[in-house]
Amino acid sequence: MKSPLLKSLIFLLFISGKILGQSVTDSLIKELKKNIPDSTKAKIYNDISSELRYSGSFDSSLTYGKRGLEISLKNNYHLTSAKLYNTIGTSYAFLGDNQNSELHFIKAIEYSQKTNNKKILAKSYSNLGRLYFNVTKYNEAYKYYLLSLKINQEMNNKESLANNYNNIGGLFYQQEKYPEALKYYFRSDSIYNTLPQNNEQAHVKNNIANIYTELKKFDLALKYFSESFRIHQADENLLGLASIYENAGVVLLEAFKYKLLTNGALFNNNKILPSQFLDSALAFHTYAYNIYKEADYMYNFSANLTGQGFIYYYKNNLPKAIEFCKQGLLYADSTESLDRQLSACGCLNLAYEKSNDIKNAYKYYKESIKIRDSIYNKKNTEKFLHQELSFEFEKKENQLKNEQEKKNIVHQNEKKRQTIIIYSITVILILIGIFSFYVFKNYLAKKKANIELENKNELINAQKHVIEEKHKEITDSINYAERIQRSFLATKNLLDENLRDYFVFFQPKDVVSGDFYWASKLNNGQFALATADSTGHGVPGAIMSLLNITSLEKAIERHDNPADILNQTRITIIERLKKDGSKEGGKDGMDCSLISFDFKNNKFTYAAANNPVWLVRGKEILEFAPDKMPVGKHDKDSISFTQHTIDVRKEDMVYAITDGMPDQFGGPKGKKFMYKQLKELFISISHLPVNEQKENIANTLTVWKGDLEQVDDICIIGVRV
Repeated sequence: MKSPLLKSLIFLLFISGKILGQSVTDSLIKELKKNIPDSTKAKIYNDISSELRYSGSFDSSLTYGKRGLEISLKNNYHLTSAKLYNTIGTSYAFLGDNQNSELHFIKAIEYSQKTNNKKILAKSYSNLGRLYFNVTKYNEAYKYYLLSLKINQEMNNKESLANNYNNIGGLFYQQEKYPEALKYYFRSDSIYNTLPQNNEQAHVKNNIANIYTELKKFDLALKYFSESFRIHQADENLLGLASIYENAGVVLLEAFKYKLLTNGALFNNNKILPSQFLDSALAFHTYAYNIYKEADYMYNFSANLTGQGFIYYYKNNLPKAIEFCKQGLLYADSTESLDRQLSACGCLNLAYEKSNDIKNAYKYYKESIKIRDSIYNKKNTEKFLHQELSFEFEKKENQLKNEQEKKNIVHQNEKKRQTIIIYSITVILILIGIFSFYVFKNYLAKKKANIELENKNELINAQKHVIEEKHKEITDSINYAERIQRSFLATKNLLDENLRDYFVFFQPKDVVSGDFYWASKLNNGQFALATADSTGHGVPGAIMSLLNITSLEKAIERHDNPADILNQTRITIIERLKKDGSKEGGKDGMDCSLISFDFKNNKFTYAAANNPVWLVRGKEILEFAPDKMPVGKHDKDSISFTQHTIDVRKEDMVYAITDGMPDQFGGPKGKKFMYKQLKELFISISHLPVNEQKENIANTLTVWKGDLEQVDDICIIGVRV
């Protein structure tokens, strides 16, 4: 899609929307000048306020809404007051003023209840629920969504029911329960299909598209974005169009990141080439931002600015990425949106890290962890319970009433017994007085001992606080180290580009790992894959793994054959560990299998240090033995690693492993899993799709391990030829 075409479209829609909205508003204002009763005036003020809000003039919407509310409250027009409270509350929400928005929605509920107008009451409940949703109070949001849903079911109000299902779908989306979210979104969409087309259905389709974006199904995402776009375009809904532009930009950025190319169809079948994804994504975000800015729609500023920051990050314009993400963070703070604060901090962490500004990178990494923990705690403490149409909160209210009635009966019985209790207490006090002298004497002796004990406790508490702080610092550092180590492993993109069908089962014993998997394209065009077990595990093992990986990377600069690569890697490791301070020089290194795949000629070449390579063909397993020496200092470190070339057939499964799973204790007798049992497992699952093989291995390990601890890092890779 060409930028000038989009700019012209946005300009025309914006101007036509403004003109149409102004025309309707002007005609309503003329009505106010006529000699009409106050009841009509209040209603017209509400209509003007709604029109202005719809066209994005939120401040003017508030002005007219408040005038109408003043007339309505003065004359006790409860129904009109409820409508005006809803209109004003919605304008405040668009301006990011959550406190005033909440107050007005609560008042809308109060006045709706006075009129017994169920339709307005349901709308008021829904509005308050949506506000609580926006500030991540999910439990409260779910409560008011269900109150609204119950009323709309009784009235069979289809349009409002569709809105309810859409809102509940949003709650599941925030809980990352995408199948449940889609169920409610599709239920909402199916109801809207029976009604005249409106903007609410466009919002539902937009939400469905967001789910497909999360699931990396970008063509489906673009399909639903396009359907939403057509509805907003026909209805000239500027804010709706802005949301679609922004979300389309997100899809293009995700497609670029994961290299999952879409068919490129966007809006009226205009095409965008993969090479244009980043530029087009930035253009869409910019168009959306201009509309938000014109409408002063602060709530979406944060997500839009942070989205532009991410695009600049992938365009390697790091100063721009930092500038936009900092602006996004400011707006996220002002609207109290934890999700958007997390996104902005994550972008800043990446941009500073790529700029080699370690101090600021770590600052925003720690801030991301803090916000993520807050969201996690919030989602767990406020995690709503899905009780479809059961309305458990009403049951709880009735239960509380019954409990209160029981308490009243108990209270009456207690009164009758008070006189007896008073006499009994008097007798007890006399007896206590006799023993008081002896108690007081003992008290003085114990007081001295308690003071000494309190001093000790204060010291212990201070020490405990210091330990907790140190523990947090260590945990944060280890988590950051895990991110650094992960960046050295073979990426999913690299593996996807070079392997037809594969899985990686990687389960470290601790947060960081001595086991690792690494891959690279060799100078001869073949694809090398290493599965390795470094000396140690945890932090020492992770540090050793980084040395091993950098040594492998250095070796492939000069060598293509697996044996030569391992020989050169061994030399580099020994040289680097000579200076470790020990008398003999470091004996650390790794066990490793290195396979070079030549898929054109249906063969692979391997060299292995202690780790075997297995091939399963049908019901037969072929084991290719390793050299019995590590990649590191050893009695045999002057001997070259041997190299073997193996012919393969289509559908053969090649497995590379470390010793983590065979050495795992478990089962009914607490024994090791052993290599024999692992071979039998591979034979039994080799015919399955690779994702099912991985799941089968994970389940087998869980059952075998039971309540026992994991003893070592585990890494298993399977490749189908």
